[in-house]
Amino acid sequence: MFIRQEDSRMEWLGAAFSPLIQACRAMRDRGIWGLLDILGDVLTVCFAMCDIVMDCWIAYMYWAQGRSTFFYTSLALLILAQLCYASLFVLHFADHKTGWQQAAMFMCVLPFGQLVPLLVYVESLHLPWMDEWMVWLGCERSHTVKLQPGEDFTMYRIRCKVMSHIGFLVEACVEAVPQSVLQLVAMQHAGEANLFSIVSIVLSISCLASKAYVAAFSTYFKTFVFNGLCIAVDIVGIFATAAWLSTPEALPSVASYACAWWITLAICAFAGFMLCGLGCLIREKFENSWDRWAEIVAYLSELRHHPLDFSQPFRNIWNDHSTFNELQDCCIGGGIMIMTLFPLTVIGLSVKLTLIPVIIFQSLDQGAQKKHTRIKRLVEWILKNDTQLRFFSAVGTLLHSANLHGLPASEFSSDNVALVSHKLAVDTCRASMAQGELSTVEVRHAAGVQNSVTVSHIRASRWKVLVNKFVESVREAAKTLTERHIDHGYTGIRRLAVQTGGTLFIIGMAIGSLAFCLFALVSCTLPIVCLMVHLTMDVELRPLEVALSGLYCSLVVFLLWLSPAVNRHQYVSIVLHSMLKRIASHNAGNKTAMFELSPADGAGERIMRSIEVGYQGWLVGCQVQRGLVERFGTGIPEVIHTLYRNGHLKSTELEH
Repeated sequence: MFIRQEDSRMEWLGAAFSPLIQACRAMRDRGIWGLLDILGDVLTVCFAMCDIVMDCWIAYMYWAQGRSTFFYTSLALLILAQLCYASLFVLHFADHKTGWQQAAMFMCVLPFGQLVPLLVYVESLHLPWMDEWMVWLGCERSHTVKLQPGEDFTMYRIRCKVMSHIGFLVEACVEAVPQSVLQLVAMQHAGEANLFSIVSIVLSISCLASKAYVAAFSTYFKTFVFNGLCIAVDIVGIFATAAWLSTPEALPSVASYACAWWITLAICAFAGFMLCGLGCLIREKFENSWDRWAEIVAYLSELRHHPLDFSQPFRNIWNDHSTFNELQDCCIGGGIMIMTLFPLTVIGLSVKLTLIPVIIFQSLDQGAQKKHTRIKRLVEWILKNDTQLRFFSAVGTLLHSANLHGLPASEFSSDNVALVSHKLAVDTCRASMAQGELSTVEVRHAAGVQNSVTVSHIRASRWKVLVNKFVESVREAAKTLTERHIDHGYTGIRRLAVQTGGTLFIIGMAIGSLAFCLFALVSCTLPIVCLMVHLTMDVELRPLEVALSGLYCSLVVFLLWLSPAVNRHQYVSIVLHSMLKRIASHNAGNKTAMFELSPADGAGERIMRSIEVGYQGWLVGCQVQRGLVERFGTGIPEVIHTLYRNGHLKSTELEH
């Protein structure tokens, strides 16, 4: 008996000190960075929990001070956040249960909804006592994130972060941003700074900044900083915009027009997307659920014949499984749409500059980042030093080795124009070097010019492909929406409803997309325009607006300073990845082994070595070849150079 009690006591102590043990293991495995990772998680959790407590306390202060409008708005935001948290719990842990079980679990979790983000984080640690508790509750446990074959360890750690912080990301969208903006507006309305509001806003910004660290995943440090800064700029921008929109004193005319345009475009974008959603809903229901809704209408029409038996139609609907499931799906889907409408609106109002890494650089695309990690070693070597000549030489070496393996540059898909031009420039420079007519300064200049041409061609080709895909998708969507009712032979009201839904979808998408693009442009420039107008034309003192807008402008300047390096890294990765992929598909060897360029892989090490030797050949050749030509003439040095290069590349063939 005594031994069992001691064993249970030791198990309890082991479970209690499990986070400390994990921190020690992280520090042992990854050094100081592992400890900083654990401390970052601790700070994120503390900031999020403190922010929730401060929001509740400030809502109480609004009620105590008699500011009923702000109190009811804050209370509505807290209730909406509570509903979203309970929905997150059901989707995350009860997805395998039936509808009624999910509804019962939703009602049980609802009073404790504010603790769901913390619960999601603790459950992601897969502590033994937590797993036992989740099994006892009948909840589905989250899957452990595993390192995929060939995946960079940094990307794996970021995926783990995203899965464990998903609750805090939801908290940022549905509570941190709306409550902080409300507190800022209330502070502006009162005309004086409140200590609790300032602390809460600072906690919210800190909490949101920690989410930027999690979301801005990239294996390249400058791209990681750029992604994080884009998210941080949008976070600061929404607060600066709220400060200018809620300023108590009248703004100068230019700033007033900018604020009015911001409001108008936001309303137009929201209305356009709502119209788009309404059209999609009408088309979907009249196309796929026409028969079930016809039965529901037929059941309800029985009330005209039997008005006293009010419950009979509803009993018929309850007994008819198809109609009951349709109504159940409509109720659940409608609730999900209503609860996701608010966080999506917050994201739409907040996200502006984050669209740059999402759409233009695609540096927030996990799939694209996973592809780029395969050539991480080569890209880092090129960007480390003498980037122009190294990129010029690496592309030339790959083209030459591909040509030796029977793949000319003209077969590189849509990039053939750029790569044929690059190969011609490499051959021209090599011929000049063999004649002893090229110096290192001249070859670097020629490399810079040709790299600009190559990247410009590939950039234009890439944008052309994206535009063609977008146009084709829009065309296919329009064709599907306008012709689907004809393919199924719809007639009468059903045909008219499906056609109307498709038309509303297209019109709403067009209005919403255009208005959102203009809104993003106006929203990016609003704090800058208002700050410039204030400094040149305004006579009022606006310290809060100036401070937030000044911080926004500083971050934008730093963002502009980083953008060339990020753009260079992105296009170097795109060019090299497309070339290696094309060569890999042409060869019959192991494509993955040829792709990785890792030291542990023989084929990757050999091709990396050939690229490094090619670069050294340019440096040595420009310095030595002129002396060889002066002593032996043009024939022998050129033969030696050609034989060495072809022999080295053939010995480093890409397949096993």
